[in-house]
Amino acid sequence: MKKIISATISFLAIYVFLFSYENKNLEDYIYSIKSKMISIRRDIHANPELSNREFRTSRMVADYLRELGLDVREKIAGTGVVGILWKGDKYPTVAIRADMDALPIEEMNKVEYRSKVNGVMHACGHDFHTTILLGTAEVLTRFKDILSGNVLFIFQPAEEGAPPGEEGGAYLMIKEGLFKILKPSCIFALHVSPDIEIGKIGWTSGYSMANADSFRIEIEGKSAHGAYPHQGIDAILASSLLITQFQSIPGRFADVNDPVVVTVGKINGGVRSNVLAERVEMEGTIRTLSDRARNMVLDKINKMLEGMRLSFGIRYKFDVTNQVPSVYNDPDLTEWSVSLLKRILGKENCIELKPQMTAEDFGFYSKEVPAFLFWLGVRNEEKGFIHGLHTPYFNGDEDAIFVGIRAFINLAIEKLNEMKKYK
Repeated sequence: MKKIISATISFLAIYVFLFSYENKNLEDYIYSIKSKMISIRRDIHANPELSNREFRTSRMVADYLRELGLDVREKIAGTGVVGILWKGDKYPTVAIRADMDALPIEEMNKVEYRSKVNGVMHACGHDFHTTILLGTAEVLTRFKDILSGNVLFIFQPAEEGAPPGEEGGAYLMIKEGLFKILKPSCIFALHVSPDIEIGKIGWTSGYSMANADSFRIEIEGKSAHGAYPHQGIDAILASSLLITQFQSIPGRFADVNDPVVVTVGKINGGVRSNVLAERVEMEGTIRTLSDRARNMVLDKINKMLEGMRLSFGIRYKFDVTNQVPSVYNDPDLTEWSVSLLKRILGKENCIELKPQMTAEDFGFYSKEVPAFLFWLGVRNEEKGFIHGLHTPYFNGDEDAIFVGIRAFINLAIEKLNEMKKYK
């Protein structure tokens, strides 16, 4: 018995030594590619491309993955690229996703790698995301012998939304058979955050980001002289009352534990000051976490419009487009992932956050397989990296690239090990 115990202890000691040795090699390799990764990020940042137009970026990504020796699939959802690190058909698979598109914003930063494209900028950090996943692919390919399964690297176009009249993004990648190539057991992603300090990550279990619905309402009344309003139906008055009623939905009909936002961001109507407006058009957004809350909001707006028709005599048209579903971080996967990240990054560097009412089309993946998306801190006040996403001054601390790579490689390695053990 003593011999068995002694042999077991010796085996564990050897395993711990080898694991620590491999981890040191991983860390050393990440450090060795630091300048290359920063150069890649700056090149992508200087050459931003809008949704469904990521031609240069996707070509660069595909070439990079091919040079690593990965199985590369191109032109999924137009400019999407997938790289596969194969272990074998009998092994489990994890997926990691990054997005590639930029925004129609004129960059105001004076850095040497500022955007070369007028009116287009990586103001949402997708240059960080793409670089981090390329670095992750390189490290895991270099150390593929320690992997216990396959890794699917997904480089997605059009996260910010396809141009009018086009499809795109995560929805289209799935529609065109992304998970028919190789369906993962789970999927990971990150999003940079200028509100979180460099070296830290943020996470939320369950609903993490919101459903996003765009709506358009047309109100039709009856024109009349402004001095004789009783002879007409004032579309502007009806619209203003409706907008006020919409604000009662979050405050009086929504569960306070299931947040709702209704915003009218655009309104247009009328022809001159002394004429009752015959027609008003308004556009807005609805943000909810659960499908229950979403259905409630749509029902209330329909009833408010119908009430206005009955009381004012207006006619109306209400159109809704569901842009993206909410991001749902699988609770079990989240608990496992956060436990690992606390060991890798330090417990004090992993911050639990409340759900965000911003949206991310990663929600489409989270409806297909267990998913976990976390926020990666890029804020550094000493370096001046303090500006928000979707602003012309957004930038981030590039050291975050290597925090992201460390997080991804450890999540992939350890999840594959776990799945193989319990298969």
